[in-house]
Amino acid sequence: MSDLVIQPDVIMLDGSRIEIIDASNGVYIRTPDDAPLATNWHGPYPDQSSALSDCRQRRAKPALTAAELQNKKDHGYYSIVNGIPMVLHHCAWTGATILTSFDLVSPS
Repeated sequence: MSDLVIQPDVIMLDGSRIEIIDASNGVYIRTPDDAPLATNWHGPYPDQSSALSDCRQRRAKPALTAAELQNKKDHGYYSIVNGIPMVLHHCAWTGATILTSFDLVSPS
């Protein structure tokens, strides 16, 4: 008995390679370039649009208020790398803590 091998479709989303499989129970996606952090499939999603929207939202650059930024500074989670302000941030897509740039926003 042979195993069925499904070749995923590959697209670019915000500069990242995304693999997509449309299975009988929904759409699955993964970001192989995030290896070894996020090689697992995410899903099932009802459709490709929902899958990509969730991926984009969970991988988004953090939006911090001045108070949130100050809190990160107070706890040592802020640094400047090659002239770029960065913070330690929990990535909701990979589950990893990453050093990333951020957007400073006004409180809502």
